[in-house]
Amino acid sequence: MTSDAQTIDLRPKEVNFLIYQGDDTSFTVTFPVSINTTGSSGTMKIKRRSGASVLTLALGSGITLSGQIFTTTITKTQAATLPTNMVLEYDWQFTNSAAIEQTVVVGTIQVKPQK
Repeated sequence: MTSDAQTIDLRPKEVNFLIYQGDDTSFTVTFPVSINTTGSSGTMKIKRRSGASVLTLALGSGITLSGQIFTTTITKTQAATLPTNMVLEYDWQFTNSAAIEQTVVVGTIQVKPQK
């Protein structure tokens, strides 16, 4: 009996956001129970397309961890500092207790002026 090679897709998921200045925005990244999140961290970096950093959120500063769920929050104060009518890029990275880092979510954020 032969078996076909299996492909495991480790590419990050792509999720794009449209947010408004002056609004609080939250989303969660949930890991399966099989991944040990003890001693781990999460980081979200928002950048201009040129690569210049605009905002960085980290565990304890915009990101919270409860069990297997990382909740990321961009506060209305932080959203007010983001440039409007421009497409920004972000990546969300998980680092485990052995300091192994993996990008798990990427995408774009477009910020609209508050009406």
